[in-house]
Amino acid sequence: MPDVERLIHMPKHAYPARRRSKKSFRPLHTVTLAVETISGKHLELRAYKAREDYFVELWQGLQGLRKLHTHNCHRNPAGEHVSGCHMHFPTVTYPLVEGCGSYAYGLNVVEFQSIEQALMVFCDLVVIEIGAMQSLLPQGKRL
Repeated sequence: MPDVERLIHMPKHAYPARRRSKKSFRPLHTVTLAVETISGKHLELRAYKAREDYFVELWQGLQGLRKLHTHNCHRNPAGEHVSGCHMHFPTVTYPLVEGCGSYAYGLNVVEFQSIEQALMVFCDLVVIEIGAMQSLLPQGKRL
């Protein structure tokens, strides 16, 4: 997974996504941004709220690179419980793909009040710069 870690720690810039993938379902009010690394790799950043929980995810094609989830209590494949906000990461045995188990570690963050707040914390953690944030958010939303 060294290539994934290089991408995570490499500076990246987010901008409005030009088109929406037709291959996967997106919940209502999903914020989807295109992300480009300084080496020219193209990624996708997705943020959404389901019930009372926030989800922010960074993808390269069908491979998840990182996923921030705020739902309470995640169980790692080895049985360890992680409570509260946590960050999923891929391993060779447990890659981040839809419907499969993965490892996560807890994050010491305050409870998010908005999808924008969750998105900004995630971007800080994975080195993504969002320059003109206001123009990227759904209409009516402001930081």
